[in-house]
Amino acid sequence: MLSTFASPSISSSRSCESFVACGTTKHPQDDTFEDNLNFLIYDLRQKAKTKGFGVFSTPNLNVELYGLFECHKDLSSSNCQRCFHYTESIISRCSAFDSARIYLDGCFLRYDNHKFFNESLDPVRDHVNCSQPISILSDDSLLKQFRTKLGEVLLNVTNQAKRNKGFGAVEAKGGVLSVYALAQCWETVSPEGCSQCLERARTELKDCSPNAEGRATFAGCYVRYSTDRFFSNGAEDLFRSTNQSNMTAGIILVVIGLTALSTLGAFLGYKRLSKRIEGKNDIVAGANMSSLNFKYEMLEKATDNFDYSRKLGQGSAGSVFRGTLPDGRNVAVKRLFFNTRQWVDQFFNEVNLISGIQHRNLVWRHHKANKITLSIDPGLRGRFPENEASKVLQIGLLCTQASVALRPTMCQVVQMLKDNDFAIPSPKQPPFLNASVISPGDSSKNSIFHSTALEEDQQQQQISFIVPSSLHHHSFVTPFLDSLTIRETKPS
Repeated sequence: MLSTFASPSISSSRSCESFVACGTTKHPQDDTFEDNLNFLIYDLRQKAKTKGFGVFSTPNLNVELYGLFECHKDLSSSNCQRCFHYTESIISRCSAFDSARIYLDGCFLRYDNHKFFNESLDPVRDHVNCSQPISILSDDSLLKQFRTKLGEVLLNVTNQAKRNKGFGAVEAKGGVLSVYALAQCWETVSPEGCSQCLERARTELKDCSPNAEGRATFAGCYVRYSTDRFFSNGAEDLFRSTNQSNMTAGIILVVIGLTALSTLGAFLGYKRLSKRIEGKNDIVAGANMSSLNFKYEMLEKATDNFDYSRKLGQGSAGSVFRGTLPDGRNVAVKRLFFNTRQWVDQFFNEVNLISGIQHRNLVWRHHKANKITLSIDPGLRGRFPENEASKVLQIGLLCTQASVALRPTMCQVVQMLKDNDFAIPSPKQPPFLNASVISPGDSSKNSIFHSTALEEDQQQQQISFIVPSSLHHHSFVTPFLDSLTIRETKPS
């Protein structure tokens, strides 16, 4: 029986599981196989430290055993070693079997009782894992655009890997959604086998649309795509000139939407719509007079073109990025995507809701008073379990810690959400909050992650705002996320 385990989560070192498959046959109950397996692990560990790649074979021993370990070529040496460490912790699941394949988001380890080094495809164990569908792609026209872009990205990344010694990384930014893809063949696979594996992976991954992510974990290669950037710098940027203008157009779509709404209101003569547009125009006028009115180019530069490493978090409405303005001020930019009148309406509903919040540190104040669920929109109360909402909000505060080292990895977040008995650490000071609301006792004795990072200078003025550009969200976490990204905060 094939034993499998899969997880879609992502960590900063790409050490979370993509797919794990144990063999179908158990080895004899003696110490010989286990001794050989331990020696295989030791040998591959040493090779991983120096090359990020290694093979192992024991054809002259009583039990034949062959092994392969390889990191993705964009991974740093330290992250490669960390990835190998995670594969070691997973091997115990399969140690009773004579073979195993362990695919993590940044590396691959396999052992077997026969030479498999040139295998490219395995009809039994080759696996494709698709994530959840993206709600924005329920629109047929947007879905068609996304599928076209995904097909082009997968074609380009596999072609790049074929001509680049088995590795390729491609990104296509802008448009309805950005798409990022990585492809890698194992070094022991022949060029012909690599090409065959990549083509099969490309064909099957196209069927993952409209899902946000897809992974093909095959015998001879690994191919992954995502709407979030997950690999290191150096990828080939497709359609740069076209998609750059598309991204800009998407970001400023709210302005076009307001103009269209004004014209439509005058043409149709709907009194109710006219009043709504008038209110929205007042908001825009106020924004234009505000000191928080920035050009898109400045925000793009401040966030390194919305680089993945700058990402503080993501909700169903979009992502929040951290940046630094030319004058040294820190900013948090919430980037939304929307291209229909309904989404424009929802955007202004959020602005109106958030503008009524009186305390810039509202969520943190409620957390300190053990009343964190008061941060939720009153209209949603009674429609969800408060203990689950409290857990999500507390995890959200952990994810907004000023230092990266203080934030949980996605693996840890998944564990917090799934395990009801797991003790969630108490968050320390989040970014963009006044130091005056932080008490000396804000520490966690049982934290699953540790930090020696210094706290940032709290006397520096910090700003946060929304850059309009995505879909409407239906989560009770909305007021929490937005209250962290719409306020201007100055030292008290």
